Amino acid sequence: MPPQAPVVERAARELARILATTWSEIVAESERAVRAGASTERLDELRRSVEQQLARLEGQTRTWLRRRFPAVYRAGAEAAAADVGVTFSWTVVHTAALNELAADLYEDVLKSTRYVRRDVKRFIREAARQATRRALLGRTAQQEGRRLARFLSERGLHAVRYRNGARVGLDDYGDMLVRTKSALAYNEGTLNVGREHGVVYYEVFDGPGCGWSTHNDGQQALGMIVTEDEARAFPISHPRCRRAFGARPDLVTPEAARAAQGGQTTKRQTQAQLRQDEARRAAQRRRRQRRQRRERRART
Repeated sequence: MPPQAPVVERAARELARILATTWSEIVAESERAVRAGASTERLDELRRSVEQQLARLEGQTRTWLRRRFPAVYRAGAEAAAADVGVTFSWTVVHTAALNELAADLYEDVLKSTRYVRRDVKRFIREAARQATRRALLGRTAQQEGRRLARFLSERGLHAVRYRNGARVGLDDYGDMLVRTKSALAYNEGTLNVGREHGVVYYEVFDGPGCGWSTHNDGQQALGMIVTEDEARAFPISHPRCRRAFGARPDLVTPEAARAAQGGQTTKRQTQAQLRQDEARRAAQRRRRQRRQRRERRART
């Protein structure tokens, strides 16, 4: 059994692709403005284009949250319902939980687009200053274009800044955000159904080697038997985590839970899942390499 239902990956990939495509268009438009000499007209065109693209992205995100996100929550809920032997139905509890999760994800997308808008304005101000400096000092457009390209590469457009100071684009951040929030929604559906039907213990499905509280935690999550409180404390262990929980209505005592630790799950971890994990890591490496190539080209 894979950690999460396939619908989670399909839905997350859809919105992540929209975010990445928007980001690629914004970066390409900024680079074209640099190559064109960053004239006032070109910068105004850049400002309008970025605003239109971000507004469209926000609309596409709202559509995704309305049409696709409920399926992610429902998949987790239906998995638990199947374990318990009941049929899932949308109650007030589930609807409220889904709405809260959707609002949280949308607010994070809005924060990232606000950050992009701020960086674009900062870039345009810098381009205007350099244009003035070029006129005063008699520098060529080519010289200032190289300076502006370095600024764009080293201090330019980003979607978010982490606490450690790292700044990342909307493509990487969006992929992390959507996959992380989708995992949380899937597990919330599972745990809410379990609570409705009095489930005490859950079996943990996770990637091989993934730790319980953090990815590098020495306590391997795969095969653990945990309570609802423990599951809610660590619904995932790291961004993009694919952890899931299987309701175990057959376990009702601490003794039974201890006896079941590490039982069936490790055996059910298939080679196909291992290949999927490696393919995902390879895709992440390719995205980093493409970003690094763009940055190198901008510096030359």
